[in-house]
Amino acid sequence: GYNLRQGVAEWIDADSLMSPKPEYILYPNPTDDECILEGHFAGEMLTIYNSLGVLVAEDRLVEGLTKYQFSTRDFPSGIYYCKISEGKNTLKTLKLIIIH
Repeated sequence: GYNLRQGVAEWIDADSLMSPKPEYILYPNPTDDECILEGHFAGEMLTIYNSLGVLVAEDRLVEGLTKYQFSTRDFPSGIYYCKISEGKNTLKTLKLIIIH
């Protein structure tokens, strides 16, 4: 199963201090029918989990693009977590609220 936790400490090494994590913006939030993720994508994976930690959607963020738009029409109202990862490394987890 999937485990979404908050407040987990991360190991910081010298490499991560030299190259900060990329910034990602998710809007509108809360949303009804669509959402946009902005960032400088380099082939990361976007996975979306519901509040129970169940995977509901996933897609690859195309390298070179800066916007990814996706529909939330088919998702029930609730809280979701959008995880952006590179391999096994989570770069960012953003909370998304969907209200229909």
